[in-house]
Amino acid sequence: MSEYIEREALIARYDEEHIGEPGRARQLMVEAPACDVAEVKHGKWVAERVSERDYDGSYSNYTQYVCSECKKDNEMKQSNFCPNCGAKMTGSERW
Repeated sequence: MSEYIEREALIARYDEEHIGEPGRARQLMVEAPACDVAEVKHGKWVAERVSERDYDGSYSNYTQYVCSECKKDNEMKQSNFCPNCGAKMTGSERW
């Protein structure tokens, strides 16, 4: 699993705890390239049975798949990501 460090928090801690003149370490922290990251949501497709009344009065039964994160349905269960919220489908019911 990847871990990320908040640059401002690291520099603030360095400034609080470092004794003496700021050294090369602080300069490297300030100048190092940073990544713009966002937390990845993980979900799974949950099967739900749906029964709908047709125009002729009969009922049609089918299965729809709902994202466990945003609770919205998706026609394509094989999708690795929810098209609504972007959750990565890693749950046991993915396929």
